[in-house]
Amino acid sequence: MTMFYTRVESSRRISWTFMCNGLASIVASFISFGVAHADPTGHPRQWQWYMMFASVLSVLVCILYFWKMPDNPATAYFLTEQEKIDVVKRLRVNQNGIEAKVWKRDQFIEALTDVKIWLFFLFAAVSNLQGGVGVVFGLIIKDFGFNVLETTLLGIPMGAATIIAITFGTTLLHFYPNSRCAIAIFGFVPCTICCFVLMFLPWENKAGLLVAFYLLGTNGK
Repeated sequence: MTMFYTRVESSRRISWTFMCNGLASIVASFISFGVAHADPTGHPRQWQWYMMFASVLSVLVCILYFWKMPDNPATAYFLTEQEKIDVVKRLRVNQNGIEAKVWKRDQFIEALTDVKIWLFFLFAAVSNLQGGVGVVFGLIIKDFGFNVLETTLLGIPMGAATIIAITFGTTLLHFYPNSRCAIAIFGFVPCTICCFVLMFLPWENKAGLLVAFYLLGTNGK
């Protein structure tokens, strides 16, 4: 991303990329809902139909990406020679070059001894601990008392929560560009509230449990 945009510009565009996770959850829920209407004893099985749909969509996106996405500005087919030069010049503000394919031992050692690198690693590791919830999402929702069809559709708000959280965080970053860490820390507040609500809210309160569970979709976004 930083090969085509400055750091300020790439922050918003990277967030658009992460929004696709929420969009994928919404699309997957609709596909699951449709597949759930297939004959459970027929062939292909319901899960096989889902895998075929997901595989076809993935292959189509890969082909489109391979066909349309250039390696770097110098090979961008939609830019003229002068535009390629202009793009490279404007990216000097990033101070990290366009593309590097040579492994440098001193840079590797510098990265290993940089405290900020390990802090970012710890931040990413902790923020993704709840990622396993997505694997058992359907089981948890079904445990709230919903049937299979309802469970498939109830995954849509989780994706919407992800998109809303990223949009909100990106907007804050636009107005407060030097507060990334503070915004990221603030993003974990809904997840923390979610944990307490899920632990102490009565099991009969389905609406409250669902809202709390959907707050996991913010996940420090």
